[in-house]
Formats: sequence, C-alpha cells, structure tokens
Amino acid sequence: SKGQHKTRKAVPKELEGKEVSSVDKTLADKLHLKLRKTKGNESVPYFRNERGFSSACIKHFKLGHRVFKNGGGDQYPYAAIPYIQNDETVDVKYRTLIKPPADEAEFKKWKKFKWRREGGGISALFNGDIITEEVDTIFITEAEMDCMSLWTQGYHNAVSVTVGAK
Repeated sequence: SKGQHKTRKAVPKELEGKEVSSVDKTLADKLHLKLRKTKGNESVPYFRNERGFSSACIKHFKLGHRVFKNGGGDQYPYAAIPYIQNDETVDVKYRTLIKPPADEAEFKKWKKFKWRREGGGISALFNGDIITEEVDTIFITEAEMDCMSLWTQGYHNAVSVTVGAK
C-alpha cells in the first residue's frame, strides 16, 4: 500500500547485486543424515529403484529425506534434493513420495504439492560448482533428476536449471 516502505538489512559490498540464501547452510547434511538414519523411509527406494541413482550419486549430491506435517497432523514424506554452492546449502527442492491419486479432482490437488522448495532459498544451477575453466563441455539438463541420471552414468559435467521446463 502507499506510503509503506520495507526496510532491508545492509548487504556487504561483495554481495551487492547477488542473491543471498537464508537457508541453513548445513541443511543438506542434516537431510542426508536423516535419509541414512531413518529406517523404512520412502526416499531411499525412490532414489535407488525408481530413479536408478547409485549410492555414490546419493552421497555426492547429499540427497535426503524430510517429512512435512499439515495442520491436521497428517505426515507427508518428501525426497530432498539440495542445491549446494561452495559446500553450503543455498536451496532444497522437495518431491512428494505420495503416489498420485487416480481421481482427477484429487490428482489436481496432489499436483500442487508434488514439488516444493525451502523458504529463503535462491535459484541456482544444480551442480553448478562443476563449472570451472578446466571443464570444456557442460550438459545442461531440464531437471535435477536428469542431471543426476547423467552423473550416475559417468557424465559428471552436467548441470540443471532450478525450475525445469514448462
């Protein structure tokens, strides 16, 4: 509304003009630990069996597991896909592990919650840290899953955009 101004915190000179993530820098490690320590979580079979990712891929990308609760106390499991820059978590994308319902109206509701992102995260290239002067070829993929599929096949010089294609 008119006359109201939002105040912003001062930004250090070296970060001026850059997006800054407010995501916990160690969140990827925490979610990956939860994936490894939670018996019977749905994320491991999803990454291994449905996506075909190797154990090395799961470890390299620090893939994780998280459960979100709604207001009614229902629990919803999500596979966690962290975005990491310079060894710090800058965002996390979550993919629901609940199977899509057959009912069309319910499917539309489900589709809204299929993907979600961590609040305060920034849009960044997934696996973007591989871009260096030494890399002469880079594969740009539509989604993180495609990037990790290439990585599992030995193509470690792949990146993905944050929001996929429409």
